[in-house]
Formats: sequence, structure tokens, C-alpha cells
Amino acid sequence: MLRFNVRGVRSIDGATRALFTSLRAATRMVIRSSFSACLSTSLVMELLAFCVGQTVHAVRLAHDSGSAPRFLAADRLAKALNLDMADWWTPTGENYLGRVKKDQILEAISEGTGETNLEELRKLKKGELAAAAEARLSEPAGCPRS
Repeated sequence: MLRFNVRGVRSIDGATRALFTSLRAATRMVIRSSFSACLSTSLVMELLAFCVGQTVHAVRLAHDSGSAPRFLAADRLAKALNLDMADWWTPTGENYLGRVKKDQILEAISEGTGETNLEELRKLKKGELAAAAEARLSEPAGCPRS
């Protein structure tokens, strides 16, 4: 039976829940009959993508080290698929930057912009730092900062 196994994520969006419900119904149908009669190529691909997505856990929690095997595996998978999360998600004060420690915000700025001299930013209060990080990380790559 398919079940959600998303540790560290507090809510599942409606599209993911709908896909999960659809795939769970399809797997029940497959269990009751033969695989070849029930599964179209597109359904097989959706099911495979969903299962892979459920097994990849690349959300860094407070107690995690960046060198944990699951992060290395997720990085290898992202490279193999030519996946760059910046194409799909932008950190904001609301969805990430306001929820993590200052060191993690500085790490996100460094990783996202290539900036290495962050001493002036380190002096800011967390709210100010999150706002500065959001502004920096929302700029298209290669654009100069004012």
C-alpha cells in the first residue's frame, strides 16, 4: 500500500495529494488484475516518479550534517537529471529564510550567489538578514547588485 513518507515536511500540497490518491487507486486496480492490462506507459512513469520522489529525502533538518549519505545520493540524482532547484523554487522569508538559523541563511546566500564576503550581512538581525537574503536570491544570476 502506498503511504506518504515525507519526514520534515509539515503539509502536502493539493496537487501532490491528488496524484497520491490517483496512484493509490491505480495500484489497487493493478493488485486485482494483471499488470500489463492495467498500466499505460504514462501511468508507469507517474508511478515510478512518485515512488522515487517518496524515497528521496533531501530536506536538511536542524540536526543534519550536509555530508549525510542521503544528501550525497540526492545530489547525485539531481546531477544525473540536470535538476537545479533554483529553476523550481525561490527561498523567501516566509517559506524558508525566516525559519532557519542565521548561519543557514548566510550559507544559502553564499551558495545561491557565489558571494564569499558576508561579514557585513553577519552583523544584521535575523529579520533584516532574511530580507537581504530574499532580495539577493531573487535576482537573476549575473545581474549586478545595487
